[in-house]
Amino acid sequence: MKTHASLPNTPPDYISIPEHLKSTPVASLRTSVRLGHLLQYARIRCLGDLHGKRLSEFEEYRGCGEETIRELRFMIVRALHPRVEPALTTWPIRVRDYHPPAQAIEVVHAIRQLRPGELPVSVRLHGVLQELDIKSLGQLHGLPIRELRARPRCGRKTVEELIALLGRAEAGEFTFRKQEIAIKTPAELPREIDRLISGLPELDREFLTLYFGATGRGPQTLRQIGQRHGVTRSRAGQRISRAVAWLRRQGSRRIQGLLDCVDEVCADFQVPLSTDLVSAWQERAHPFRYRPQFYIRLIPRLRPQWRARPGKPKAKG
Repeated sequence: MKTHASLPNTPPDYISIPEHLKSTPVASLRTSVRLGHLLQYARIRCLGDLHGKRLSEFEEYRGCGEETIRELRFMIVRALHPRVEPALTTWPIRVRDYHPPAQAIEVVHAIRQLRPGELPVSVRLHGVLQELDIKSLGQLHGLPIRELRARPRCGRKTVEELIALLGRAEAGEFTFRKQEIAIKTPAELPREIDRLISGLPELDREFLTLYFGATGRGPQTLRQIGQRHGVTRSRAGQRISRAVAWLRRQGSRRIQGLLDCVDEVCADFQVPLSTDLVSAWQERAHPFRYRPQFYIRLIPRLRPQWRARPGKPKAKG
């Protein structure tokens, strides 16, 4: 939430109107007949005409007393904060310094069961949620934003990231509905993996594709990858593990839904996941980006229960 400090050398009744509200016509706001006449007489047609003025300036107009000034102030506050009803007990306070009561985070019921670890959260936001011991998004519902901002390393951008993430989750970006899963085909899993990998940093993408054998040369060991790029075997393993974890988070429950879809297809036809099966899913018009063996080796690592350290992947097919 932004705070609005008073400008230097400005009186306490200084009126500040945000840019996006300046074009709002005052005729569209709630006013009494008396205040309407005052605004008309003062040639105030939109909120932008009030910007930079002082409330006390309107006392000079005939018939404008304390009650009219209070009503004018309330009209401005309501325009700045539509869901706030000013109280008489708060008078007088500066219009520029007025803030609505502490806002709270809202989480709709449909996404309250989602876990932060399943979503593409930044390292900073992940740390903040971990400090708050947030195991599911439902625990965030009703949490005052002011309390969240009080946490170490939680600034405005982190709060904005969280709110944007909740909006994306509410829109269904990270999950599939049952009806959507029913019409998905196994071929969509490799395509989703291709899409996710394209979002990786270039070096992480290269480490991942070398390790899981995206080229025709087969998978390389951590030692081989490290020697090729001038890093230790341990460092190469860390980057690969981080890349896999990033894919899992970015894919969230959508990729888990596609994994379940592939499992159901394999179970229905009583066949294991193999290179021949993946090859059969490809369409000439929409070929996969990598060799089938690459997906066979990577898919088990995308499952949330996988926690083993990366070693040399076994070649299949």
